[in-house]
Amino acid sequence: MQKNELRNLLSTLVDDCGYEIVREALEDFDPKLKRAPASKSSSVKRVKKPRPKPNAVSIVGSLALSDERKKSVLMTLAKKYEDKAFMPNVNHVRAFLEQEGKDVSRIKSRGQVVSTVFKCLADWETSRLRELDTRGLYGPPKSLAGIAKSIESFGQRNRRNHTEAAQHMGNPARTSSR
Repeated sequence: MQKNELRNLLSTLVDDCGYEIVREALEDFDPKLKRAPASKSSSVKRVKKPRPKPNAVSIVGSLALSDERKKSVLMTLAKKYEDKAFMPNVNHVRAFLEQEGKDVSRIKSRGQVVSTVFKCLADWETSRLRELDTRGLYGPPKSLAGIAKSIESFGQRNRRNHTEAAQHMGNPARTSSR
C-alpha cells in the first residue's frame, strides 16, 4: 500500500516539476545516487497535463491590485466579457486594443487576447472603468431607449422648425394627422 501511495506522489511531482528536478531532489538525500544527467532521449518522458485556457474571471482574480473597488469593477467587466455582454466580438476587442496602442494584426479570437485586454484595463483609473461599465462601450448598447429618444427629439425639432418657417413665410404649415 505504501509503495502505491509513494508512486502516486512521485507521479504527481514528476508531472508538476519534471523528472530531472525530482531526480535531483532525491539525489540531495543520498549523494551515492548521483549520476550523469539523463539524456534528452531518456525513456522517461514528462507527461504534460492540459492546462485550462485562461478566462477573463481567472485573469482578473490573479491580478495583484491594491484597490478592491477597481478589482470589483474589473470582475464585473470580466463576467460580462465571458457572457459576451462586454466586447462581444473580436471587432470590439480589436477596436479597444488598437486604441490602447497594441498590435491587432494577428488577433483571430476574443479568447486569444483576453489576458492582454484585462491587463490593459487594470491600468485604467477606477472611475474610468466604472464609466466603461455604465456606458457599455465596446459592446452592444445597454438599451435602445436613448437612441429612440434622440430620434424622437430630432423629429419634434424638425416639425417645429418646419412649422415656424411656414408661418414666417405666411403660409399655413402642413401638419400630419399623427
